[in-house]
Amino acid sequence: MQANQKIMTAIAVAAAIAAGILTAWIFRSRNTPLPSLKQIAGMEDAAFLNSVVADYRRQDLHALWGEPDESSAMQEIWYIDDNTKLIVNYMNNDDRPVICGIERIE
Repeated sequence: MQANQKIMTAIAVAAAIAAGILTAWIFRSRNTPLPSLKQIAGMEDAAFLNSVVADYRRQDLHALWGEPDESSAMQEIWYIDDNTKLIVNYMNNDDRPVICGIERIE
């Protein structure tokens, strides 16, 4: 029984290491690093913002920014501060962002 536990522990550790390596490789392979939500709040160039976010997938955004404040199959919203929110729209039944925008809340 102890041998089985050691084997299962070794498999779990190997899987965790592989997941970490894969995650690091995915994030380093992007052409432009994803800005933080605070950096996005100050951006004025919508085309640049869209091009950067389009390089990522839904799960990448969650990993880097945390879970969105609002979420549906085709849209997610992060509230950056009391006056600003980021809206990311996705393709139908896909996890690739197609357009995003910053909305100022009054």
